[in-house]
Amino acid sequence: MKHVYALLALFLCVTLSAQVDTTDTYDDDDWDAYGDFDVVDEPTKLWADVKIVGMSPQRFFSLGYDYHFGYPMQLGRDANNANPEMSPNTAYTQGLRFTSNIPIISRNSFIWQSGINYSEFGYNLDGIDDVEGRSADVANALNENGLRVGSWINTFYKPLGEKTFILAQVQLDMAGDFGWSLQPAEYVRYSGAIMWGKRTSDREQWAVGASRTYRVGAMNYVPIVMYNWTSPSRKWGAEILAPARMHGRYKINGKNLILFGYELDGASHRLNGLTDAYGANSIELRRGEIKARIDYQFQVTGFFWASIQVGYRINYAFQVDEIEGRHDFTRLFGLGVEQDFWLNNGIGNTPYVHFSLNFVSP
Repeated sequence: MKHVYALLALFLCVTLSAQVDTTDTYDDDDWDAYGDFDVVDEPTKLWADVKIVGMSPQRFFSLGYDYHFGYPMQLGRDANNANPEMSPNTAYTQGLRFTSNIPIISRNSFIWQSGINYSEFGYNLDGIDDVEGRSADVANALNENGLRVGSWINTFYKPLGEKTFILAQVQLDMAGDFGWSLQPAEYVRYSGAIMWGKRTSDREQWAVGASRTYRVGAMNYVPIVMYNWTSPSRKWGAEILAPARMHGRYKINGKNLILFGYELDGASHRLNGLTDAYGANSIELRRGEIKARIDYQFQVTGFFWASIQVGYRINYAFQVDEIEGRHDFTRLFGLGVEQDFWLNNGIGNTPYVHFSLNFVSP
């Protein structure tokens, strides 16, 4: 983890020294960061601007905290139907989130932004002492170690003229129950997206493309659609990158706004101790969640904004796979027949809250 902190310090120095534009845009996370760019003026040629008016503020840095209220957990049978089932109760899940999005190259003709993200999920489980087998081993791994995701995300924007553009993103994830010693680099997972789009006006842009993603736990290849829109009054709008997220937007005034909609959140977490105990190549928890939410964002002071989210977390996937070879395999929409999983599980849905303090574009 010392390497992570060193990289975060480096990004902070780069950000504080960067000279950027004052127009605001929106940063969600992962490959949702397509609109988070600041562009220095290049008046020699007209290019399709990455921004439209009215978008929610771009976040250079964000530090947040998640809390999921209690919910039941069902840890099921293995592929041989031989593992004892168990139903522990999760008192809560909580953890910190850090995101960054730093301009590296910021020109009208080409934009590159890069960031390091980190999130953690600490589980507090009851009733996990009376059962042995795979279910109990997974429950103990979650209760003792929790889960973490560290990501390095690079986003590239290339306008092709006054109206059209290409947008691409590459993301590396280290996801697992690792601690200070991290986990082997060979288990880093990569995602990516590429889109072709059009900026039809100062208030509307759209794009279509494809993505390789772990948003719902297992690896998937999915079509994606981006649509950003602001009403003539600038009160209402939409910020959409389907299927990853869809939000409506209501701007109360220049210092207060509300987003409402949903986001998909997930990763494939390597359970390192469990993998070693079973002598496997990689045993991974495929975590996928749908978060329906309302997000109130407001200016605290100067360039610091805060966000308060309240929502309902809906389970999409919580199964465990054993990956036998070096490379991962695809599960369409993250699903599969029950017998295909190393351990077939499920968790209950629950309300959640999220708070964050954000340093935004000046």
